[in-house]
Amino acid sequence: MGEPLQRKDQPEADLEAGRCPGTGLMQEPRAPFGCQVCRARRWSLVCSSGELSEQRRLLERFALRRWLMPSSATSEDRWLFTQSHLASIVACLECGLLYRNPRPRPEAMMRAYQTERYDGAYLEAAFTAQRYWFRPKAALLLNHLAARATGAFRILEIGSFVGGFLAEGRALGWDMLGLDTGRMPADFCRRQGLPIVQGTVEDAGLSPNSFDAITIWNRFDQLSDPQTLLRSVVPLLRRRGLLVIRIPNAACFEWAMTLRAKLSKRWRRPLDAALAWNNLLTFPYLYGYSPVLLTGLVESFGLALRACHPDTSPFVPAGHLKWWARLEERVVKGCCRTARAVSWQPAGEDFHHAPWLDVYFERERNDA
Repeated sequence: MGEPLQRKDQPEADLEAGRCPGTGLMQEPRAPFGCQVCRARRWSLVCSSGELSEQRRLLERFALRRWLMPSSATSEDRWLFTQSHLASIVACLECGLLYRNPRPRPEAMMRAYQTERYDGAYLEAAFTAQRYWFRPKAALLLNHLAARATGAFRILEIGSFVGGFLAEGRALGWDMLGLDTGRMPADFCRRQGLPIVQGTVEDAGLSPNSFDAITIWNRFDQLSDPQTLLRSVVPLLRRRGLLVIRIPNAACFEWAMTLRAKLSKRWRRPLDAALAWNNLLTFPYLYGYSPVLLTGLVESFGLALRACHPDTSPFVPAGHLKWWARLEERVVKGCCRTARAVSWQPAGEDFHHAPWLDVYFERERNDA
């Protein structure tokens, strides 16, 4: 990972106090935390709260210029993230985990996810977009599964939201089950006839060794306690079962912040556009994992790395962007794909040109 912009060796308690302006967490007090992976409390500063505030203003202008006014709700979704409160982004000096500090307490974040409200039209549009986006991912997962087992596969998705992956899995004949803590997304999935449990893995009462794959597509970076989740889900996998985790690439964001600090305001614009189109500007996630860190964390639970697929964020659904913005998005993401192809690295490296990563792990034994 790149060199940090500034180093701080004291505990995080001296980070600025305040309250969160983000949706669902506006009135929640924030508290300083240490590293959730290794428990260390020494860190280096990657992006200050002032820099994040500047990026947030840039992101709002970026979205308002490019989205069509009838789709303003979807443009707001691009900057009004749950993890949008005022904070700094720091990197643990022991393991390299990126995290927001200070932040709301875990119980406050859980309440926010459970009670988030969405417009019905937005949920419908998100479902259509999710199905399109998940189709190639489901096909890729099928290729990985077919090399390990035969028959009808049983798949668990953690963080299903509106159920696009559940629908695509059922279209392939899989036995699907989704989990989501949000009441409105769970109700929406039920109206689509999709199998969903509102709650956590512990709430679902699932049997050990009962799933061929467990997917966490866009939720692992928001978990306040990832190790607790791994302790719960790994026993649910059958031997040679797959755990698939999709993450925003912390190595990409940290590399971009190091580069951004060296550029003039004019030359930052292409970099900021690439970050914005890939939902990395302001890094609105609770934690940021590099491939190396994620691999070390998951392998400590008895799984082995099998594949790491570089990716970009999904394309904005049709009809939501101005024509020139739609072209810009395709050009920018095409450049990201070209950059990662040119700088291809073996699995286990940081893939710092890839904004997103889909990482596949295999359970080799049933006694982990």
